[in-house]
Amino acid sequence: MIKYIKNIIKIILLAVSVFWLIFALLSGAETFDGGIKGILLNIPNILPWLILIVLICITFRWELVGAIIVLLFGIGTIFAFGTFEHLIPFLIISLPFILLSSFLITMHFWERCSVDKK
Repeated sequence: MIKYIKNIIKIILLAVSVFWLIFALLSGAETFDGGIKGILLNIPNILPWLILIVLICITFRWELVGAIIVLLFGIGTIFAFGTFEHLIPFLIISLPFILLSSFLITMHFWERCSVDKK
């Protein structure tokens, strides 16, 4: 049961990251006259989200290490994107990564403790 919950958390983390990657790619494209050219010129804006997706993929292989890194990334978004200044950006950008990675860390140790008791 715990394995399924952990996999659901990882998939949700991946889905949220892909959403922000697409948002970052498309949101700045109009400043470059839109279209495919605008999207291609806006590719540098997706680098943080690509890095995050790689970090989340690490959680599928090395769960605890990946979850801690994603947690640190979530905390880093507070300062990098200035979400500490306003509640709504904090709730939509930073909090999902912080909460979900914290749940993943908690589930990792919970599973470990339940296996040790058996």
